[in-house]
Amino acid sequence: MVMTNEEEWFQVEDTVIENAANIVSDNEVLQIKQTMDVRVPKSDANEFTLAIRASALRKVYKACKEVKRARFSLAELWLSLSTLFFGAFISAIMSQIKYEFSFLGVLFYSICPLLGAVFFVLYFMARNSNTLTATALANIVEENIPDPDEKEE
Repeated sequence: MVMTNEEEWFQVEDTVIENAANIVSDNEVLQIKQTMDVRVPKSDANEFTLAIRASALRKVYKACKEVKRARFSLAELWLSLSTLFFGAFISAIMSQIKYEFSFLGVLFYSICPLLGAVFFVLYFMARNSNTLTATALANIVEENIPDPDEKEE
C-alpha cells in the first residue's frame, strides 16, 4: 500500500498541506507559518494587567529596602534596660530590703527606679523616631499601588 503525503500527516482540522515547492520563497529561505491554540489555566482565567507608574513602584521599592536594611533598634536596648532596673526595684521590695541609707537601699530604691524611668523615656523617644514600621510600609503600599478589586470606569 502506497501512502501519499496527505495520508502520512496527522489528521488535524484546519491543516493545509502544500508541496515543498510552494513554501520556498524567492530568496531561497524556507518559511513556515504555524498557528496554535493557546489555553489559559483556570487559575489565570480571570487575571488582568494593571498599569502602575514607575515612580509609584520606586517609592514602594525604596520603602521595602529601608525596612530590610533596619537591623537592630536602640529602642529594644532601652526597653530591656528599663525593665532590668524596674525589675531590680520590684525584687528589692519583694526581698524586703530595708529602705535606709546603705549601699543596697540607695541602689535599689533610688538609683534603679530613676534609671528605669530614664531608659523608659528613651525607649519611647527612640520608638517614635524609629525607621518604617509595618503599618507605615502598608500605608505606602496602599497609597502607591492600585487595588485590583476596585473598578474604575
